[in-house]
Amino acid sequence: MELKINDLSLNYFGHSDCLHSISHTFVKGINVVFGEVGSGKTSLLKAIAGIEKPYEGRVELDGQPICLSKESVVSFVFDDLGFFERRSFGYNLEYPLKLRKIPKSERREIVEGWLEKAGVSTNYLSEAAFRVPTEERVKGALIRGFSRNSKIILLDNPLSGLNPSDRRKVFFELLKIAFENRDSIIIYATDSVEEA
Repeated sequence: MELKINDLSLNYFGHSDCLHSISHTFVKGINVVFGEVGSGKTSLLKAIAGIEKPYEGRVELDGQPICLSKESVVSFVFDDLGFFERRSFGYNLEYPLKLRKIPKSERREIVEGWLEKAGVSTNYLSEAAFRVPTEERVKGALIRGFSRNSKIILLDNPLSGLNPSDRRKVFFELLKIAFENRDSIIIYATDSVEEA
């Protein structure tokens, strides 16, 4: 399985390019995109996901263009984690599975299995997302990204909201989860030299 980016360029509002003529092939396993804040990492991941359409170039998985849909082969974990803040933590974790029409009883079972792997208490499931501690929120966002068994998993600096010691701890937990999903193409964007 290969994700190919061919001569990708992207700009916002018709102004100067934020990405210019990027070509690269990503393969199964963990791939790293490293750069400082504002270097275009998020723009690249959004173009791969189909959230931003490139004005030039192509993004293809095994020779086929990627399209954004409910059945998409792409999972995206945003740096702001992308929670519905007033909804329950459980609702947020189940939401991608709900979009895929997985029955409610199965969704809860899948989420609880992932929570156990990530070391997050099921007691948080009924809490509003904004009330859940930051470390558990980050783990929850990662669970959401991996629970769909997507072919492509895009991680946009998801650990950036953690303090350094928690960030290091969660990073190593993330590596374990990523290793279990090594048949997927995982693209990890970071501004941390240590993580890269």
